[in-house]
Amino acid sequence: KFTVCVATLLSAFSASAFVPAGRPFGRSGTTSLDMSAALIVQNKGGGHGELGYQLAKNLMNNEKITSITILQDDACNDAKEPFKSYEADLPDVNVIKAPVG
Repeated sequence: KFTVCVATLLSAFSASAFVPAGRPFGRSGTTSLDMSAALIVQNKGGGHGELGYQLAKNLMNNEKITSITILQDDACNDAKEPFKSYEADLPDVNVIKAPVG
């Protein structure tokens, strides 16, 4: 069984992994990512709910991000944190429940 948690993967890659070849990165140059939507995939267990929650909160403060969607394992317990805070703290984030695991 293979599942992917995008929140974990994003933290594992540096921004330089997304820079096209031949473009400067780091102190010698600047770069930016041209994207306006974010998709966060959360499978059940291991703190993925908290990682996705914090990532979504940070992305909400980015004026370039116009849409955030969380694809969440339907096995997550909405009565427990951080899931029960999603509606109040992340009102503009679209949460889609699906059998991810």
